Amino acid sequence: FYGRDEELNDVTTDAQIFSPNHRFLHLVKQVFLNPTAFLPRLSRDMHVSKCSYACHMSSAAGGLTVPGLDGAAVIVTGGGSGIGAATARQLGLAGAAVVLAGRRPGLLEEVAAGITAGGGRALCVPADLADPDSPRRIADGCLDRYGRLDGLVNNAAVIQHQPLGEWDTGGFDEHVAVNVRAPFFLIQAALPGLRESPVRSVVNVSS
Repeated sequence: FYGRDEELNDVTTDAQIFSPNHRFLHLVKQVFLNPTAFLPRLSRDMHVSKCSYACHMSSAAGGLTVPGLDGAAVIVTGGGSGIGAATARQLGLAGAAVVLAGRRPGLLEEVAAGITAGGGRALCVPADLADPDSPRRIADGCLDRYGRLDGLVNNAAVIQHQPLGEWDTGGFDEHVAVNVRAPFFLIQAALPGLRESPVRSVVNVSS
């Protein structure tokens, strides 16, 4: 996910931080709310725990203006549980409309209900990210509902642990589709909206 957006003359900057989950939630909020102050504090040399979270964002060559999350629209994949759900709640509290994507509609609805009960806005887009059509459908859902797309949190993942001799091509292909292909094409699908946004931030979660 590294590279240059020639149309915007934007350079993708990357930073990696090793931290427990509660510090990660703070990290996500700061990337969106105050990236120009936050990025210089990040370093590849930070080693606090075994969990790693890679954050990538682009900034215009002339400087990045970030008005905050109030009124922004942010997609969170894997938004029905765990880190995704907690991130979605934090974004909702910060004033963003949250698009929750994931395989389990019931869990997505529960998280969305909590966000709206607190005065926020949320949209559920049930989607299996192993389906190659899902990235476009999720991005279109965000744009259709909110008319904008300001940020993306690629959090969803498939993780199976089994002996090497028991793996088959179906399970392997599912891992590649969800964990590698889907985040790539979600960023691609989100690009038109991100290019119009003053926030335009992408957070990729890995462990």
